Amino acid sequence: MVVEQDSSPPAVDGEGQQQEQQPQQRRHKIPVPTNYRSASKILRLVVEERRNVKSLVLEDKHLRKGKGLAMMDLILVNLTQIKDLVRRTELLEKEPRLNPWLATVLVAELIFGRKELTGDSLPVQCVRRYREALQEALTTSEVAPAKQLDFKGTRVAFRLS
Repeated sequence: MVVEQDSSPPAVDGEGQQQEQQPQQRRHKIPVPTNYRSASKILRLVVEERRNVKSLVLEDKHLRKGKGLAMMDLILVNLTQIKDLVRRTELLEKEPRLNPWLATVLVAELIFGRKELTGDSLPVQCVRRYREALQEALTTSEVAPAKQLDFKGTRVAFRLS
């Protein structure tokens, strides 16, 4: 039976003494919550390829239909403000590994949606760190908030002639 030994040279500190090497434990990657990941894919397809939001949400296997449509509506209504907030806080410049579509979804959920993010994945933690900067940028934003149409209580009169 042959046992392989570590062939790397022992670490030496500044005084010539050998240090014991600790085995480096690798932390497991925490996945991004499925609803954020699916929403970012749908957002990319809607913006880049001009695809239909409703059909994409209904086709998606992992996104809950009602929540997905509500989240996509929230994102698309406030998309200009979200892009302005990301630009003002320099989120994508400071965090180059952050996916811009996922960042847009996370900022929308944090600022305009539930005001909190679920999960502890790296992108979620990254956007959480910028919460105060995003709130401050929202108060000083020059982009007008989008008007949402409210159809509650609206009456439509039909004439039967």
